[in-house]
Amino acid sequence: MSMRVPILAMAAFLLCTLPQACRRGHDAAHLAQVDSLLHRTDSLLQLMNTQDTADIAAWGTAYAQHSDRLVTRLRDTLDKPTALALGNYHRLMDKTLARARSEHGSVLIGLKRSREQLLDLRNDVDKGLLEPADEAAYIEQERLALRAVEHNATVVVNSYKNARSTLSTLAPVVDSLLRPASSATP
Repeated sequence: MSMRVPILAMAAFLLCTLPQACRRGHDAAHLAQVDSLLHRTDSLLQLMNTQDTADIAAWGTAYAQHSDRLVTRLRDTLDKPTALALGNYHRLMDKTLARARSEHGSVLIGLKRSREQLLDLRNDVDKGLLEPADEAAYIEQERLALRAVEHNATVVVNSYKNARSTLSTLAPVVDSLLRPASSATP
């Protein structure tokens, strides 16, 4: 009995130290690539989180209130400048802005997921837990995944930017076109 305890203790010690014995040093180039991807992800997260969507939401609410009148007026008009103004406004609000608002949350989720995976990969690379070929493959997979999410983030940010610049000039024109004739100022 007294002999079994030291043997079991020795076996437990060897089993606990075995995984560390199989590790290799980290690859500095791979670690730098993962850090670069993490930096890009953090920058994109910051950009998406700093998007002030309050004004866009207000314009979306205003559009929802008079979208039926807008579509009716668009169908009834023969005046080309009026049709262009109403059509551009309708397309901007119904397509561009709607897409940006609906994709904003999914882009944030994608960026957060990408960040978590990159942090896990950084840990594995830093501790030398993966073979160099596997590290390179995982880094490339994360690079491609981040590129896709980055594209979606760019679309959302550009849609907001386009909406702001266009709406600042187009919204007053559309409001005047949709104002009932009886409430028009002389």
